[in-house]
Amino acid sequence: MKIKKTATITFHKAINYGAVLQTYALQQSILKLGVDNEVIDYSTKAIDDEYRLIKINSIKSFIKSCIIFPNFYYKKKNFKKFIDKYIHLTKYLTKSDLTKSDFSDKYDLFIVGSDQVWNYKLINNDATYLLDFVKYNEKKVSYAASFGIDIIPNKLFSWYKNNLNSFNKILLREKTGEKLLNDLLHKKASIVLDPVFLLSQDSWNSILQKTKFDDMSNEYILIYMSTPKIKKYAYDLSKKYNLKIFHITDFLLNQKIKIGNLEKELSPNDFISAIKNAKFVVTSSFHGIVFSIIFNKIFFVDSMDKSKSLTSSRQKDILELLEVGDRQISVNKNDEDFIPIDWTLVNKKLSLERNKSLCELKNLLRIEE
Repeated sequence: MKIKKTATITFHKAINYGAVLQTYALQQSILKLGVDNEVIDYSTKAIDDEYRLIKINSIKSFIKSCIIFPNFYYKKKNFKKFIDKYIHLTKYLTKSDLTKSDFSDKYDLFIVGSDQVWNYKLINNDATYLLDFVKYNEKKVSYAASFGIDIIPNKLFSWYKNNLNSFNKILLREKTGEKLLNDLLHKKASIVLDPVFLLSQDSWNSILQKTKFDDMSNEYILIYMSTPKIKKYAYDLSKKYNLKIFHITDFLLNQKIKIGNLEKELSPNDFISAIKNAKFVVTSSFHGIVFSIIFNKIFFVDSMDKSKSLTSSRQKDILELLEVGDRQISVNKNDEDFIPIDWTLVNKKLSLERNKSLCELKNLLRIEE
């Protein structure tokens, strides 16, 4: 049967640049292939609680949320504006709406999108993200889904196995997920690019509006998801090249570790603009790396600590895949110690991998070449 109408479910409401931009990118990629797509406007309580303006689960979180309230309010508002303008949503749906007898008939295919949608710690065992509400197994697929864990607890093994065994096709984002799926179902899955890579630099440019970053192109260093090493490295770079520092952060209560001009309210497209116009990007974020690659920006990475080993693995996988080389900062290592990035080679490799992932997406959508 030819696929005409599809629905995606993912973390589209998270106040997180990577989450929202991968949602937009996957939808745009599907639409560009001539297939209708809507993002299901559903979110689990665990995600909603994480991004509440005022948190009341503890005294500490309550005080912190009150302090950052003004900035977070405007940031959340900017995210909503982006979603309303650029992402096609269904009406708001509850779990009871999704499980109605006729809902599965409204779409030809249901796609679990990218992000850590199968991380039980994030979804609190909400099987909606494993498409348990879809009546027909042939309509269940995933694109670049991630477990976000490296071990499945024994008590959840059957839960994962029973739900994932009903999928018609599974495409994953990371190698760690490939091993988990094999342990669960004894099946191999294809690894595909994060959706943001499916759109070209020109496609991303098309949603950018003029920002202050355009007026300072190549005159500043951008920090995103900082660590102590990142702050020191960026500081040294700024002194060496006499560059300003812009620091994208949600909050910074300790003024002693403040560095640069703090950017707490950027919209998703302004986030892209900040990376596009930077001279250097210093980050521990996967999507910070991804957009640096898309826009051919010189970037440096501090991988997360061992407790965040999956984040480090995800970074390592994409750097190796695109043959970018080692971008890990360390003590007494300056920018001249890194091998220069051959952007001609990287762009050629990215184009090849993008085409492979688009072919996998076409196969999901049953589009004949």
